[in-house]
Amino acid sequence: MGEYSVSAATRNAIYRASRTLFYMKGIDDTSCRDIGYAANVNKSLISYHFKSKNAIAELVLRDFVKSMVDAVEERWGTEASEHAVRDTLVELMMFRLLSTNHNICRFYYEIQSEAFTFEDSTFEIQINVMREYAADCGVEISESQLNTVTAMVQGTERELVRLVFCGLLNESIEDMVRRDVSCCFFLIGAESDQVQRWIDDAFRLAEGLTMVCDDTFTCRIVNV
Repeated sequence: MGEYSVSAATRNAIYRASRTLFYMKGIDDTSCRDIGYAANVNKSLISYHFKSKNAIAELVLRDFVKSMVDAVEERWGTEASEHAVRDTLVELMMFRLLSTNHNICRFYYEIQSEAFTFEDSTFEIQINVMREYAADCGVEISESQLNTVTAMVQGTERELVRLVFCGLLNESIEDMVRRDVSCCFFLIGAESDQVQRWIDDAFRLAEGLTMVCDDTFTCRIVNV
């Protein structure tokens, strides 16, 4: 029991230190030596508990995405009972966050730009979102079709994140998100009027609000 507690404490210390460093410095500029020093452990324990630095980054990504969804559900609850409205809110809040928090945007940009390193994790997250979109639309779609659509959407999101991170987006976050979400639904096969209603409902609920995130990658919805 004692050995297990020590092992769990070490793993948690490594994860917390990595998460903070990823926020402050980014993934690329954080070394295993940095993590070991911040966690007060030998850096060899990182590979023992997590295999690699990038494996930790994948866990942080999953926790970050979950925190965004949780923040949206906590703020709007039954007001966004339709998955399509909730997912649109998540996308809108995420890009509002990325446009105002450079540290979070850098982390997400590094995840998106390292396509081969993090491809499995980001694809799994995106395909689950697209699967929900199909369910929202009442559309039956095969796994092969879903894979193709997800690959198209993932490529688009990767480029949009790059534009936001590099300050190259030439329209508002709101206009961009409208185009992005509309494209996702249309690729699935949703009807235009239905999509417009979902997006309008989400934007109405999101008026005057944005998302913030701290160095623990915990997200909250706040007034602008």
